[in-house]
Amino acid sequence: MCGIVIHTKKILVKIILVFLSNLIVSSCNCFANNEIFADTGLRYSADSVKMDMSVFSYKDFYRITDTIDLECKTLYLPPNVSLDIRRGLIKNGAIVGNNTRLIYKNAGFDRVQIRGSWNVKNIHTKLFKDISYENSLKDVFALTNPKIDNTVTIEKGKYQVTALSQDDACLNLCSKTNVKLLGDIILTPNDYPMYSIIKTIGNDIMITGPGTIIGDKRSHNGTDGEWGMGVSIMGGKRIKLKNITIKDCWGDCIYITKKAEKVSIENCSLDNSRRQGISVISAQDVVINKCRISDIGGTSPGYAIDIEPNKSDTVQLVIIDSVIIHGCRGGILTYGKAIDSSIGSVFIKNCVIEQIETSPLNFKTTNNIVVNNCSIASFRRKQAVVFVDVNNVKVKRIRINGKKVNSMEDSRVVVDGIVKSKILN
Repeated sequence: MCGIVIHTKKILVKIILVFLSNLIVSSCNCFANNEIFADTGLRYSADSVKMDMSVFSYKDFYRITDTIDLECKTLYLPPNVSLDIRRGLIKNGAIVGNNTRLIYKNAGFDRVQIRGSWNVKNIHTKLFKDISYENSLKDVFALTNPKIDNTVTIEKGKYQVTALSQDDACLNLCSKTNVKLLGDIILTPNDYPMYSIIKTIGNDIMITGPGTIIGDKRSHNGTDGEWGMGVSIMGGKRIKLKNITIKDCWGDCIYITKKAEKVSIENCSLDNSRRQGISVISAQDVVINKCRISDIGGTSPGYAIDIEPNKSDTVQLVIIDSVIIHGCRGGILTYGKAIDSSIGSVFIKNCVIEQIETSPLNFKTTNNIVVNNCSIASFRRKQAVVFVDVNNVKVKRIRINGKKVNSMEDSRVVVDGIVKSKILN
């Protein structure tokens, strides 16, 4: 070991021996672009490592006071230590945490792949000196831990992400993660029929804006599939999206499935995705509030909001409040015709739906529909509202092209199948 300087009044041989026995560096494979680093060809065994560093070490505490160049190696940390990088920098390699606590002020990592387990409550992109490389946000989110409350701040700027396969999510969010998205997350174009830019897996996850998530609808390299998602909510409870923009996805801006519960989408802008604005497939207690959904279309169904369970799935209680829908192929659709599927209560209120190519409101095989104080204008089909096999319908203060709907016999309303209806003026 060369170049070790210990900043303390007493240089203790014991401290050095503890550090060397616990801080193990081994060789790793390095790649350009997606894997960040070019292979240097260097290989070191644990007892012949050469690094220039300044370290103060005591029991479970390590303070880095200078620059450590890993030279494309992997640094394994001992369990349950605190790593203080306020005065130093670790660069060019990979670092594997082991329930590691992290103390930092500004940049402490430079082109370092993050692995293992960490105990860091506040995670910030400023922790990384160079955040410009593709999939750099994977390293940021690798510091999260589903056992503690994590806050991840993504500063203003553009962050490129890549799906490495059609089953890959560019970013996986674990439980107890609060993301403050201030910048733009941009997907590198691919030819996959499906992908997720962000996937939530767990409970108590929140993404707040005003940042943007951008897909590859305009530059997608393939023609197959319709499942390229901006945010996929894969089950879990208490998931919240607020004040963010999601646009240009090959499939849906937001996809909700796997029995997700208590999902809130508030004050979000969803624009120009190819298949849907929001798809609700398997969920309970979903609230979509004060959102704007625009220019959805390119493949069927093309609705702003589609509540459509797959086989054996259930959707129960969806509230759509104060949503503006503009220029989409379709407005709001409920479709509960899949085998052994069902749609419970859907409440739609204070919404504006305009410039729609097909049906502004289209309800099929649904238990309860309540529409209150909504305005529909400028649609191409003759009928603005369609009810087919809906068990119970309640409509209050709905206007179509400025004229109030007073009965189910209105020519702009289609009623087919078994419908128990009540119009409340």
